[in-house]
Amino acid sequence: MMLFKGQWFIAFDFRYNKQKARERLDAAEEFLKASRINREKLLLRPMAENLFAAIELCIVAQMLLQADKNYTRLCQTIMTSLS
Repeated sequence: MMLFKGQWFIAFDFRYNKQKARERLDAAEEFLKASRINREKLLLRPMAENLFAAIELCIVAQMLLQADKNYTRLCQTIMTSLS
């Protein structure tokens, strides 16, 4: 809630799966940190794997934020088949 030029404004965030997306982004950040550590140690293959995992998690987070429930269901089906 915010007062601006004498009028009150209220904002809401109605995005679906916001918490699930946040969890994926937090995990992606951990993989990115691991990738940086591997780069410093010149472990290039683990670095690449961690970067891939971070990117994949960011994409899943983006898909989860889509309002179309069928789109979200497709994301979950793809992730299940890849596991």
